[in-house]
Amino acid sequence: MQIFRDEVEKLLKKHVKDLSLLEVPPDRSLGDFAYPCFHLAKELKKSPVMIAQDLVKQIKPNKTIEKIVANGSYLNFFIDKSFKAKEVLSTIFKEKEKYGSQKNKQKIIVEYSQPNTHKEFHIGHLRNVCLGSTLINVLRYLGYQVIAANYIGDIGNHVAKSLWCLKKYHAKEKITTRKGEYLGKIYAEANKRIEDDPELKEEVDQIHKKLEDKEKEWYDLWKETREWSLADFNEIYKYLNAPFDICFYESEVEEEGKKISNLLLEKGIAIKDQGAILVDLDEYKLGKFLILKKDGTSLYSTKDLALAMRKFDEFNVDKSIYVVDARQKLYFQQLFKTLELMGFKKDMFHLAYEFVTLPEGAMASRKGNVVLFTSLRDEILVKVMEETRKRHQEWEEEKLDATVKAITLAAMKFEMVKYENTNVVVFDRDQALNLEGETGPYVQYAHARCCSILKKANMKTVSKVDFSLLKEDQESKILKLLATYENTLTETIKHYKPSLLARYALELAQALNEFYHYCKVVSEDKELMKARLLLIFCVKEVLASALQLLVIEPLEEM
Repeated sequence: MQIFRDEVEKLLKKHVKDLSLLEVPPDRSLGDFAYPCFHLAKELKKSPVMIAQDLVKQIKPNKTIEKIVANGSYLNFFIDKSFKAKEVLSTIFKEKEKYGSQKNKQKIIVEYSQPNTHKEFHIGHLRNVCLGSTLINVLRYLGYQVIAANYIGDIGNHVAKSLWCLKKYHAKEKITTRKGEYLGKIYAEANKRIEDDPELKEEVDQIHKKLEDKEKEWYDLWKETREWSLADFNEIYKYLNAPFDICFYESEVEEEGKKISNLLLEKGIAIKDQGAILVDLDEYKLGKFLILKKDGTSLYSTKDLALAMRKFDEFNVDKSIYVVDARQKLYFQQLFKTLELMGFKKDMFHLAYEFVTLPEGAMASRKGNVVLFTSLRDEILVKVMEETRKRHQEWEEEKLDATVKAITLAAMKFEMVKYENTNVVVFDRDQALNLEGETGPYVQYAHARCCSILKKANMKTVSKVDFSLLKEDQESKILKLLATYENTLTETIKHYKPSLLARYALELAQALNEFYHYCKVVSEDKELMKARLLLIFCVKEVLASALQLLVIEPLEEM
């Protein structure tokens, strides 16, 4: 909380110049704030350790700062427990769901999801949606104006493959499954046929050219099958509660991309190599960036050049974020450098994340060995329904269905965001549902537990709380966590890591359960009970806020 930082800065400013270095230590046992002394070594001609020891003798604690400790090269500050409890709990009780929110003027466009039509929506796509939607929610909570954008790959070689295979081998086949799912199987089959007989690729290339030329027979088939995929995608987005402000389509920016590619050639930024147009980025150690094929058909790069410019020109944004998997790291470096060479130097960032796999192995759409989002969801739904029905045989079907859906989504979504972006996610179905593990349902259960206690206590308002009674270690741990919520949100955006928020929610839920284990809430000591009920109320509010930002429903019963 800013008020605590202000108190520490009041003490520090007489002794150091750069207060911006004051930070929240990653290990909460090291205090509420830490000040590094490394940068003072050259000026004072002493080691950072000695400087920290000297400063701790010079700076005296006051009513708001309980103690100051020299820890190696750092000066650690501990806020007075009673002061902290009063400020944190009073603020949360007053601000409720707005606690931790901020105001910002920046306008940002976040492009995420980006599925290809004529392919299946699998669990790898789910991680992208979870990372993107969480990032957007936190940005908006911190006051940024955000445009949530999707960019759907509705044209390209993958479409040509699917339509070629569909028309050549399945023209009269009756479709009995979901049409989007059916197209995914056709795409995998097309790849297998071409792999077995590479000469078939020439047929696909011809169809790709006919599609770009909008030849009626193929163009009509493309429009029809495109709608099959889009209908599936929209149904999934609705289920995931992942709305978009705008959807871009590759088909809409293709022609503009071709014009830009030829303009780059005219200006000498791009060159022709065996008929293809490319940008030579060797001097930047980025290799060759192909932007148009020799037959004049487009590539991802062709269209991305146009879309990058459209985002800034049409929507007047300050920053453009791309949530795309880490395998495209070089591609985005090439794209951004090419745009820069064109004179289009803007604030663009590639939020890279690793892929999702299963304990049984990796997936690939072209091989057809993917796990569909809908298949995994339905599998988990059955399991959650079975367990929830056992616990609540008295519940009506409507309540049961809604709760089961919320738990299922929590299990799936939390697994996708709790890991660092750079970590591969190995999705384990049983682990994701564990109410005792590091899972979404575990955090939901902590929230539901708070609701249950507050309901039984019939707590509606709180007055004249003795905050000094909250002195147990478990209470102090919770207060410290509550105080750092705003900082966690800021760090989540600063580093583009939704995992920081997920880990925070998990840590708060764990601290709450530890508190339950050691501290009695309902007791004969009415003043202590009042203080602890307020503590639980505030934990509930922050858990609910964190879960909602993670696009997970905070349940009151489970």
